Amino acid sequence: MASYRADCITIDWEHGTVSDGSGNKTSLRAQSLAVLRELHDRAGSLVSKEELLEKIWQGVSVTDDSLVQCIAELRRALKDENHTVIKTLPKRGYIFEMKSSVALNYAKAASTYATTSGSTELGIEAIEAEARSQSIAVLPFVNMSGDAEQEYFTDGLTEDVITDLSNTPGLFVIARNSCFAYKDKARDIRQIARDLGVRYIVEGSVRKAAQRLRITIQLNDAEAGKQVWAERFDREIADIFVLQDEVTAKIVKTVTGKLAENVGNERYRPTSMLAYDLCVRARNLWTQSREANQEAVNLLQQALSLEPNYVEALWRIGLSQLFCWLQYGQDEDYVRAESIRCGELAVRLDPNDAGAKWALAFILAYERRWEEARKLFQESISINPNDPDAHSIYSDFLFLDGEHVASLVEARAALRLNPHPPGWHLWLLGQAQIASGEYGEAVETLSREGTYRTVSRRILAVALALEGRDQEAKHEVRSYLANDSGWSFKRWIATRPFQKQADIEFWENAYRRAGLPE
Repeated sequence: MASYRADCITIDWEHGTVSDGSGNKTSLRAQSLAVLRELHDRAGSLVSKEELLEKIWQGVSVTDDSLVQCIAELRRALKDENHTVIKTLPKRGYIFEMKSSVALNYAKAASTYATTSGSTELGIEAIEAEARSQSIAVLPFVNMSGDAEQEYFTDGLTEDVITDLSNTPGLFVIARNSCFAYKDKARDIRQIARDLGVRYIVEGSVRKAAQRLRITIQLNDAEAGKQVWAERFDREIADIFVLQDEVTAKIVKTVTGKLAENVGNERYRPTSMLAYDLCVRARNLWTQSREANQEAVNLLQQALSLEPNYVEALWRIGLSQLFCWLQYGQDEDYVRAESIRCGELAVRLDPNDAGAKWALAFILAYERRWEEARKLFQESISINPNDPDAHSIYSDFLFLDGEHVASLVEARAALRLNPHPPGWHLWLLGQAQIASGEYGEAVETLSREGTYRTVSRRILAVALALEGRDQEAKHEVRSYLANDSGWSFKRWIATRPFQKQADIEFWENAYRRAGLPE
């Protein structure tokens, strides 16, 4: 978390809040936060109204009143009744003159300070020393069972340890996808730590036989080049969740010097190990393809038949059902209703599950239940700011709301947490870059391995066309339509809950310019 402190005022850039000396906290709208960031970054200098309107509301026609409302909101939050913090120069603009020092105070989330200060490195940049001191990556545990079927179980255990660490205050935790980029590869711990921008690396092995588990864990300080903790655990398989909590607590104590509080205690845990296994197998399938998504639905339905209130299975099937109609064209009425039912039930059963909250937020956004969705996204990221999927999906929400600067910040935050991302993270970053006018950067993003030659080609075609690279755009359009000849940008726009007519018109014109069919 990056914060700016002055006197008794603290600005939390990551969560978009301002707190006074009494602990009273004010949440800022995304546009107001973006205005404050621009003024702060140019503190002491005049920032004209025209510059702010052009940068914050790119491509959207607004009046000066929109900016005036943001300034008024900021002054209320900053207790700036006398206009001494944000000074107005009539007919010219504003000057930010709060005198203080900048305090970088990283906790559980991405370095939004770094990603909003001009970097174009997609999140692979050096972390400041304070962040590095408690930054960690968990490499995939090695399956020692001699049974390839146990890979799901071993990978699931790794993921759950990552999740538990992500929910622990004080840690910066690299995401599952980036950690698993090193699965079954020779490991140079120091190089991996440099690649991921972390200090600590966790390794482990798992042997599962009948109803017994043997797990060996070691924690390495990659900067110092030494092992700082290692332990072997022998347990009954039924004790797996207690074991996860114990492993997480010991890692946290070693890294931070403090006992972990509430590690796993408030998370829902399934009682059926078979249901757990089925849910683990279904993870990460929903965005891969129509067939993979249907497999996820089938596995999760089996898990829920064994344990109807299994929270993770509920919110994951809610996502898969959403994609059934949104991406894969299945019957809309039933799957939409089922998606909402599963998502709402998951949040009701476990209000502390960050994944359940962002999944339901995503679902409700496509029902145009906008304020409910926004609140759930913010609550999810507050619970677990280390979840790159939450940041990436929230970026899509902000994109649809026309908050292009905030959308770009969230997409970049996801990439810092997940330097080796799944393709859809790059896809959403690319669309945010296009919406923000960064066409060349979008071409670079959408040409990266991991997303190129997928459905993101149509967005790449748009970026190329807007860059004036028409022949390259036409090539991407031909390649995309060869696999999806029935695609229509009018139909695509109709399924997306855009909040601003200007955005609808922008994307209609952009797709038309690229040569994609209406």
